[in-house]
Amino acid sequence: MCALLVGLPDVNVNGVGDWPNWLRIVVITRAERPPCPACAGRVWRHDDLDVELVDLPCFERRTRLVWSKSRWRCPNPVCDVVTFVESDARIAADRAGITDRAGRWATAVGLDEVLFCRSGPFKHRLWSAQVVDVARGHLLDVVPGRDAASCCRWFDEQPLDWMARIHWVTLDLSGP
Repeated sequence: MCALLVGLPDVNVNGVGDWPNWLRIVVITRAERPPCPACAGRVWRHDDLDVELVDLPCFERRTRLVWSKSRWRCPNPVCDVVTFVESDARIAADRAGITDRAGRWATAVGLDEVLFCRSGPFKHRLWSAQVVDVARGHLLDVVPGRDAASCCRWFDEQPLDWMARIHWVTLDLSGP
């Protein structure tokens, strides 16, 4: 029943706490022991690392999802990796402060600036901004330039009924 709070099949809810400012949900994954990312050898559990993420509201309360990540150690003395922490993009991207589902719920349109090309003898950089419908994962348009003005002009040209449905826009919703 508690697993419905997080909506992920491979996650166990370890505890739910009522903190003064938010609801705290502690989860662990039921993932199998991963191989070492460098040498593909067998790894050993080193310790746990609690990562606190902003999540969707629950029971009309602000919520923090605390993901108790496993840290793994490679015993191979010639391996470049000493320890590494588990990751699961379904929960959150590495180094993110918000869960993936909260980011997608809060965002209707995403903007991502991209180096479009290098032009001329001095390889002048030409940038563009991609406008993406995050809910559907569709590219809506490519806007020339890297500044806010070009994106604002694009939004000004859109139908008012479409604009009225947009509450949140994010710049680069990718994990890093």
